[in-house]
Amino acid sequence: MKKLFLLFIISTTFSYAQSPGEELGKALYYLLNKNEAKATYIKNVMTQTVSINSTSKAFFAGSTRAVLKIDLPIGTKEWFYRITTMDINTNYYYPQEETFFSLISDKKAFKTNNKTNKPLNFYIIDDNSVNNFRQTGNDNFRYYNKYSKTNTQGFIDSCDLISNNLWIGLINPNIRDGLKVIVEVVAFGNFN
Repeated sequence: MKKLFLLFIISTTFSYAQSPGEELGKALYYLLNKNEAKATYIKNVMTQTVSINSTSKAFFAGSTRAVLKIDLPIGTKEWFYRITTMDINTNYYYPQEETFFSLISDKKAFKTNNKTNKPLNFYIIDDNSVNNFRQTGNDNFRYYNKYSKTNTQGFIDSCDLISNNLWIGLINPNIRDGLKVIVEVVAFGNFN
């Protein structure tokens, strides 16, 4: 099993050369080979769809922001996530065989099926920043710069911060159009 997964990672690294997937492939390779004595497993941590208002609509009701708690299982060594963006009225969901967890489990190539070209701001924050982050217009919040992206569309990435106080923060910077976002998180580690 481990050799098959290693072969998948090597092929993924080559198929995504010169792209963010190359880093993802390297991270997976590193995880599997870091400690030969222990088995490495994956766990689905989250698959959630959130709607985020535009700034003009948030003035009347709702928010331009969403926060999602990351509940990492004990034994997590690193976690990977896929963010998929779409227009607010789109009712797209990944079929079961195309969920991020399924693609990794079935050793298939990773992809993000964005349904819009409108940007999103993505942050990893902690418990101390959640209240400030939730307030539309309040930019007085701390975040982990290394894992944050602004004015981006959906993407796949990884995080090696392991804590029980982590959150994903999403901001819709668009003045007129709302966004719907699928957030998927998969943990890698030694789970017993």
